[in-house]
Amino acid sequence: MITTDFKEQVREALLSNKENYPSTSDKQYAKSFNLSPAIYSRIKAGDLNKVASDSFWISAGRKLSVGLVKRELKLARTSVYEQFEETINFCKNYSKSTIVVDECGVGKTRCSKHIISKLNNGFYLDCSQGKTKTQFIRLLAQVLGLDAAGKIAEVKDNIKYYLNLIETPIVVLDDAGYLDYNVFVEIIEIWNATDKRCAWMMLGDDSFQALLEKGLRSRRRGFRALFSRFSDECIHFVPIGSDRQEFMMQLIGDVASVNVENQNKVNKLIKLCISKGKTLRHLETLIDLETNYDKSIINP
Repeated sequence: MITTDFKEQVREALLSNKENYPSTSDKQYAKSFNLSPAIYSRIKAGDLNKVASDSFWISAGRKLSVGLVKRELKLARTSVYEQFEETINFCKNYSKSTIVVDECGVGKTRCSKHIISKLNNGFYLDCSQGKTKTQFIRLLAQVLGLDAAGKIAEVKDNIKYYLNLIETPIVVLDDAGYLDYNVFVEIIEIWNATDKRCAWMMLGDDSFQALLEKGLRSRRRGFRALFSRFSDECIHFVPIGSDRQEFMMQLIGDVASVNVENQNKVNKLIKLCISKGKTLRHLETLIDLETNYDKSIINP
């Protein structure tokens, strides 16, 4: 049985999420969750009992990750964060598109999600959750706050119309390397229809860059067009070569400094990560162990 407490959590998440869509009407937003405007209005007013089916609360809770938010490290304003913020703001303000490729575990996802969450008409999409053409189009519609049901062609037309309608939107496609080949053709189509009206950013690791380079070398249909529309280059925030270790030491140190009480342990954490060639995910594991066990594993 769905509890009132869970419904209240979903209601709060529903209203909080609506703030990310200032250009979307309540009617349009309600439709994206398969709700009638009247039912949405009742939920908005705090009416939770017998207003919607259990399947709605479960579906909305799943879409909004209610009850699934795990403990995360405190966000640090690292050099990666600052470079993301500068790049995202530039793309949004001038309706430009770019590709950011960097190694795993340096904060691409966390930084981009946080920055996008603070922007009007900023949208973040996890491509690993929408790999195929149909999944991607419906997920993009859902992220935009549009109705994701119906014929794919109509959903796609609504996406194009909406992105042209709102002011300086930006869409961040994280983990773009998970997408099926034919999804890139769809991205080109939507990009063409929103040229000079919508900014785009694709994020990935070195495997995504390898995929792009292979497509360019083989002259596979769409890859040259895609690359051209995304500024003809892949941006890297983490230095390659001799400067990498110093950069990683600073990055790990910045994150550790805001997440451990005893600052004398920061250098030890940096050394433990760097000596093993690890990144922020390993740092998070070390801090979790330190926090959850009485016996310290990090001696200052």
